[in-house]
Amino acid sequence: MPYILLIIPALIAIHYIFFFFFKVTRCEITTDKISKDLKIAFISDLHGFTYGKRLYNKIKALNPDVILIGGDSVNKDEAESIRKVKPFICSLPLIAPTFYAFGNHEAFIQNLSYDNNAELKSEFNAFISSLRENNVWLLYKEVEYYGELAFMPIDLPLSYYKKREIKPYDANEVMSSVIGDLSVSGFNIILAHNPCYAGNYAELNPDLILCGHTHGGLIRIPFIGAFLSPELTFFPKYSGGIYDIMSNGRKIKLIVSKGLGTHGFHIRIHNMAELIEIKLKKGESNE
Repeated sequence: MPYILLIIPALIAIHYIFFFFFKVTRCEITTDKISKDLKIAFISDLHGFTYGKRLYNKIKALNPDVILIGGDSVNKDEAESIRKVKPFICSLPLIAPTFYAFGNHEAFIQNLSYDNNAELKSEFNAFISSLRENNVWLLYKEVEYYGELAFMPIDLPLSYYKKREIKPYDANEVMSSVIGDLSVSGFNIILAHNPCYAGNYAELNPDLILCGHTHGGLIRIPFIGAFLSPELTFFPKYSGGIYDIMSNGRKIKLIVSKGLGTHGFHIRIHNMAELIEIKLKKGESNE
């Protein structure tokens, strides 16, 4: 009995640490496609979480040249999540130019009709207007260029997010709505929320792929990785971390964020939320 009394507080403390704190995960990439060193702050899957001022202050302290948002900043069924996250995201351009690619939650609300949920739809439309007014660049189906960087958003149809099913990738279906091409000489970054199809994204010959969506698998097993994907499939291949993908004879870096918030199952076990710092170093490519 005394052991149980010790175990319960320990489990509560562990949950508190992994649920209410975040870490900074760092990655460095050397490339000959830039003329000076650059730093990127990458955040994904806020789901309404902002950590008070702590997250904003940490991003500011990193002093990034650009901020990238990988989608699912809001919850598809919760207007309050939009109200919580709006001031935070609208303030990010005060730190650095900010680019925002949608995830499946934003896509769901975007496709929602007013008849289904007028409050949610109105709140989301006001959110999008505020982002534009505060100089947040929305990456939506169009390649954007910023200096020597090119950003390609890949917005998967919602049918690619079904539970207990990994839909076969159809390049014609996915890429038909993307406007523009990757840069010939610049450093090309694909922002694609769902990492399940990272091998397909790599065929587009980017220099870096950024994903989120997995929340680290909620529960991570030491030396193995994530236990469960958001689609409820076991042991997903790209669950959170930094990976190398070989495509067309090149080694392409894939970074999958474990996210900063949770939705649905509010669980994080051995799986701390993370803000990602990416340093692009001028030099010979380390492919």
